[in-house]
Amino acid sequence: NTFGTPEKGGVYRISKTDLGKNNYASAQRVVPQIAYTSNYDTGIFIYGDYIYYGTPSTAKNSEGDVQNSNLDMKRTKLDGTETMRDPYVSFPDTTYNYRFVEEKGVVYLMYVATSETLFEESSGVTNLHSYNTQTNEDTLLAYDVGTVLFDAENKENPRVYYTMDVYD
Repeated sequence: NTFGTPEKGGVYRISKTDLGKNNYASAQRVVPQIAYTSNYDTGIFIYGDYIYYGTPSTAKNSEGDVQNSNLDMKRTKLDGTETMRDPYVSFPDTTYNYRFVEEKGVVYLMYVATSETLFEESSGVTNLHSYNTQTNEDTLLAYDVGTVLFDAENKENPRVYYTMDVYD
């Protein structure tokens, strides 16, 4: 997943005509990195002139090892230009549940952080976040949630459903 020189994949575009004729040689690479997630409810999202996606990190740790078990959230322009070098958010593993959604012209990354310690908890809790891709503001939407469900039918739906334990 070396930036700019993928060896095993990337995101490509092809016209409907060429796809119908099995003319795969006409496909053009637009994202020079693998769009990946271990959660099959997510994937790539297209809003405006951009593709939003998760990709294994190419950052290295202090020993020089590539941190490809981390998942970087990025975007690339549909014509293949303007691929982000630094991610909006980098998740510590590839199992994070997330969606890119658009609301009133702004694209948000909604994600579920598990085992997160924000307020000196003795053990991590599950939290729901919204990251504004225009302002780079990460907002905690719900703290210490149970089950979180994104719309399985309409992946562009900006609404998310979750449960919380009730005390007293």
